[in-house]
Amino acid sequence: MPSKNSFLLFVITLTMACSLGLSQLYAADYPTRPISLISVYPPGGFFEVPGRAFAAAAEKLLGKPVVILNKPGAAGMIGTVAGAQAAPDGYTLTMGCTTISCANEWELANGRKPLATRQ
Repeated sequence: MPSKNSFLLFVITLTMACSLGLSQLYAADYPTRPISLISVYPPGGFFEVPGRAFAAAAEKLLGKPVVILNKPGAAGMIGTVAGAQAAPDGYTLTMGCTTISCANEWELANGRKPLATRQ
């Protein structure tokens, strides 16, 4: 049966081995290019003022430009899909309203059926 000291040495060695790659992760610069902020509303719409305020604050904090892309239409689904299909690299953010995204699912989960469906 292994002793407590050998087990402790094993745990410490394993922890150090796992953390070797973390220093390279922390050394990675972010961001290295502009960040896109997708708004699901048209210019001048609901998120124009908070979106511009967020972009200005993020530019100061990160030192890179934050570009607002307005992708309105289909009750926010066009912009939401564009954000979902963007590369998962942290350079594309989606700004929208959770009510649009969640209301239909909540209604279906609580027994409310739509009047019409598409086949």
